[in-house]
Amino acid sequence: MSFVAIQQLQLEQIAGHSKDKRSLLEIQEEEKALQEEADFLVWWTAEEERIRLETDITAVQRDVRQKQTRERGKKADQAGNRGGRGRGVKGSIRRGCDEVS
Repeated sequence: MSFVAIQQLQLEQIAGHSKDKRSLLEIQEEEKALQEEADFLVWWTAEEERIRLETDITAVQRDVRQKQTRERGKKADQAGNRGGRGRGVKGSIRRGCDEVS
């Protein structure tokens, strides 16, 4: 291809003389593919946000449970140490009965 022919092709492209040689069906398929991609990106963004929110909620729930556990421990310590942890009167009575048997 000569230099002059290349220049002519470039001028035609710039001027808009070159026509789109795709059929209507090809154009519609391309538009459908673009729409599917756009729909997928919308779904993907929504899914990322849903997962981020679930992760945040899980972290907050974990923090609340840890705080409640610490507060229960503090309340038990403030009520007074009664010796064994988690043993109440029933534990003492049972232990006494077991020793007699």
